[in-house]
Amino acid sequence: ADVAEVAGLRQPPSRAKMLIDALCILCDVAPTSAPGSKDVSYWPEPAKTMLKDPASILAKLVVLGGDKDAMSDQMASKLAPYVNHPDFEPSAMPSAGCQAVCAWVRHLDEFRRAGRDVETKQRVLDNALHKLSALTGQHENRQPGAQPTQLA
Repeated sequence: ADVAEVAGLRQPPSRAKMLIDALCILCDVAPTSAPGSKDVSYWPEPAKTMLKDPASILAKLVVLGGDKDAMSDQMASKLAPYVNHPDFEPSAMPSAGCQAVCAWVRHLDEFRRAGRDVETKQRVLDNALHKLSALTGQHENRQPGAQPTQLA
């Protein structure tokens, strides 16, 4: 229902347009430029086309929310200016539907970043466990009177 409300906006306010741009990025909709203009934008045509099918938008958001790797690095870098913008806050959105979708978009970004942090910490832990395992094996195989092994 929240996505449908956002989709129903005919002439959205600037903050809602910002949210629609973020949805276009997440739904992999390419921006276009008006005839004779060099500026590319998600509004009006690409966004209006995407917004005709709120169910597919919701399906895409659900897929992105279920897999931390579903959002590509390229998608995340395109989304960053929006989620880092001070006006891209649920409380700043013009309607309850926009607030809910904005919160979802922000949580998707946080979920992806948290997943990356966990992967990094897991690699550090795996490396430390490997070193510990190697040192434990060396300790058990050490000759009496040998010097202890130093950690690298």
